[in-house]
Amino acid sequence: MGGRKIDRLDSLRGSTTDTLSEETFGPLSNVRFAVFALGSSAYPNFCAFGKYIDNILGELGGERLMKMATGDEICGQEQAFRKWAPEVFKIACETFCLDPEETLSDAAFALQSELSENTVRYAPVAEYESLDRALSKFHNKKSMECSVKRNPINLHCEMNGTERSTILVEIMAEGIDYEPGDHVGIFPANRKEIVDGIIERLTGVNDPDEVLQLQVLKEKQTQN
Repeated sequence: MGGRKIDRLDSLRGSTTDTLSEETFGPLSNVRFAVFALGSSAYPNFCAFGKYIDNILGELGGERLMKMATGDEICGQEQAFRKWAPEVFKIACETFCLDPEETLSDAAFALQSELSENTVRYAPVAEYESLDRALSKFHNKKSMECSVKRNPINLHCEMNGTERSTILVEIMAEGIDYEPGDHVGIFPANRKEIVDGIIERLTGVNDPDEVLQLQVLKEKQTQN
């Protein structure tokens, strides 16, 4: 009987210690993070979601590697990210005791290299996957080619003064398994006349249907 009371007391002590530890350090005390928030200064509450994520991670005990940075869609978003990425990568390498030399040089090259005739080329591909498999792998979601039954209809086109747009699209989805509540993303094919117009302006292209691979030249630094 006495032993049971002692075990119960130890159990309560452990629970109290765990609770105090979680309240003191937070459930994300072992997480290191840095946030690059995206937004547009054309709208109110610029980068509000990114700021929320940055705040909540900090409040939950996460350690901030860098002060939150922002990227403005209409004012140098890409340039701001290219400046921020190598800095946070270097700090992350130092934080996790990684060798920054080779790792950082590869990352910096990927972010700062410019594409030109001397750094890129097209090469024929002997074997390639179907479009559905390639898109599925790229987006990490199942992709299938379907046909549209009829032209899409804007269900709000007859409502005066409304800015809402709800498009009704009917597709032939034979062989696709889905359940109520599933969502679908639609990637419309380019119109044939637009594609043909672009092909007519290309030079040095013998077969416009040939599958090519874009290869990028990467410089590798070797240790002496």
